[in-house]
Amino acid sequence: MFVLEPSRTRRGFVAPVTRVSLRLNDNEAMSGIHFVIDENGRKVAVLIDLKKHGTVWEDFWDGLVSESRRKEASIPYETYRATRLKRTCPGA
Repeated sequence: MFVLEPSRTRRGFVAPVTRVSLRLNDNEAMSGIHFVIDENGRKVAVLIDLKKHGTVWEDFWDGLVSESRRKEASIPYETYRATRLKRTCPGA
């Protein structure tokens, strides 16, 4: 049985999490992956063994970051290059 309780955040505030009883479900198809199941049998989280699946997690995370930045304004290459050169070669 896995129980979520309120935890402290970086600034010292208590996170508003209600007490929920959850259980871990072993995944027979792939070792190192465990689903957290709520009392209704729904998968609500996953625990990933990063020693076994670290590279897959990095790819997944990179995809999420990329998707979250999709609507950001882009920077023209020439502008980026000029800024980059000023930072790396102050005399140039």
